[in-house]
Amino acid sequence: MLRWIADGGMGSVFEAENTWTKRRVALKLLGPELSKAPDRARRFLREAQSSTRIEHPNIVDVLDMGQDEKTGALFIVQELLRGKDLRAHLADNHGRLSAAEALQLLVPIMEALEAAHQFDVVHRDIKPDNIFLAREGGRTLPKLIDFGLSKILVAGPQPANAPVTGGGVPVGTPQYMSPEQARGEAVIDGRTDVWSIGVVLYEVLTGTLPFDAPALPLLLMRIATERPRPVDELADIPTEIATIVHRALEPDRERRFSSMTDLLHTVRDTTLFEQLPAFVGTGHGYRPSTVMRALEAAAPERPLDLGWLPSRPPPPPPAPRTPLPRETRGGRVRFGLVLTGSGAIKAMDSLSTALGPRWALARAATYAELVDALAEGDLDLAWLPPVAYVRAVRSGAARLLLTLERDGRRSYSSAIVARAADAEQGLALFEGRRAVWVDPWSAAGYLIPRCMLRLAGIEPDRALSSQAFVGSYEAVLRAIAGGDADVGAVHCRLDELREIVSSPFRDDPRLRAIAVSREPIPGDTICAPATANPERVRRVVARFVEAATRIEARPTFQRIFGTDRFVAANPSRYEGLEAALAEDVGDAR
Repeated sequence: MLRWIADGGMGSVFEAENTWTKRRVALKLLGPELSKAPDRARRFLREAQSSTRIEHPNIVDVLDMGQDEKTGALFIVQELLRGKDLRAHLADNHGRLSAAEALQLLVPIMEALEAAHQFDVVHRDIKPDNIFLAREGGRTLPKLIDFGLSKILVAGPQPANAPVTGGGVPVGTPQYMSPEQARGEAVIDGRTDVWSIGVVLYEVLTGTLPFDAPALPLLLMRIATERPRPVDELADIPTEIATIVHRALEPDRERRFSSMTDLLHTVRDTTLFEQLPAFVGTGHGYRPSTVMRALEAAAPERPLDLGWLPSRPPPPPPAPRTPLPRETRGGRVRFGLVLTGSGAIKAMDSLSTALGPRWALARAATYAELVDALAEGDLDLAWLPPVAYVRAVRSGAARLLLTLERDGRRSYSSAIVARAADAEQGLALFEGRRAVWVDPWSAAGYLIPRCMLRLAGIEPDRALSSQAFVGSYEAVLRAIAGGDADVGAVHCRLDELREIVSSPFRDDPRLRAIAVSREPIPGDTICAPATANPERVRRVVARFVEAATRIEARPTFQRIFGTDRFVAANPSRYEGLEAALAEDVGDAR
């Protein structure tokens, strides 16, 4: 251990260093005596188990947990956060924030809670002290911490769901408890966290709590029976934001927001949200300026000037377009997507069953066709990968609604691949060699690796002797391994230490990655036509989330989409990809 950081009710926190990796971490230690107390030990372990269950960029990352063999003390190893909590930030800003800053800091926390609820974990102790504003690379990244009071929802009576303080005592910090917590009710769900977020919003906007009292019994009675003073009487905020706060603080939970997803959709529909700049809270930004790993030594020492310009691979000829249905019977939602391969028909049938009879699936042959269908209003929603989305934005065809979020710890990245025998040459291998790419719509297999090369001082259209599109990641690897090409690019997954944990080439000794993109590739998107009626879009996307997050539908979405987690639209995550596309298209001209 290097230094003490803080003491709390659950033990002490220290800064420590991993003796093997030299990574600085936070070590949360529950002393030997407290470790012997069943309630304290159960709550301490609950924090680690709940945090590792969820995996989200706005939730503190738990790396390890265990028990000291000599002393019996329990410990949790977490990522080391630098910054301050929201309570301290409020104190530095005279106790209140503007409505715009409140949304910027709390929407990422809502997204984290949405992810937790999809894993059936209710936090139950949302307050400014448990929202940490971490400073990472010059930006603020809100992080939800302290899952010690969380509740894992399971079917039937389970001891793990009993209040960890025992004796029927309400669990949580009193001022932020929901009415059902204040009444000590046994049935607690995600609407409890909705209430607590409402309390935090009220506090950061007004500088006061919605409920307070000199004694705990009176405070709990007020929470369970009264309504707070209107928030817009205490702060100059838009009426639409005040309405959201008071609906979140509805004492009858049947009239509250039905879920964190419902709350997020309502927030995203506000005028204020649409006017906000890029969120400070995003954990998945892609920026060309930071895309390269530390491979400067592998780049050529001098600019390449070969005196000739090989042509870039021509795009594949467009397939004849079959018009997609403009209208469907019974007001069904028209959902467009591209599925290829031998299992495409079976996947379409499975997805149709999972979504239900209110949906009409339209399978496009290419992403160009899908973007055209959006532009012409033939679809209500479409599933677009990131490059297809940014191309649709450039043409004015699409409006981003949702992002499909992959595993928060294992980032989806691009790897430039060569034969193992040539890998020592690094990126210098590109001079005068043959490259194969997936297709012009691929982020990991075309656009990002070309951006990586430019950042290393290599212009791919000048350095390469030839380039070709081969249509799939598997075909890229076959061409390199078989000697038909020298380099190419495919997708991979990285762990928190930037090591490759999964990829199409990982188990092939003939192939090796010579460069990996530093920032994660933003996820696939769910989009609506840019010209669609906003009210209809709101209803349609709410329908989609409702259908996709049903427990019985999750396995199908996990298999076909690669995830069953959908997060709020954040176009800023795609700005770097848009810039890379603009540069690539500009060079083509």
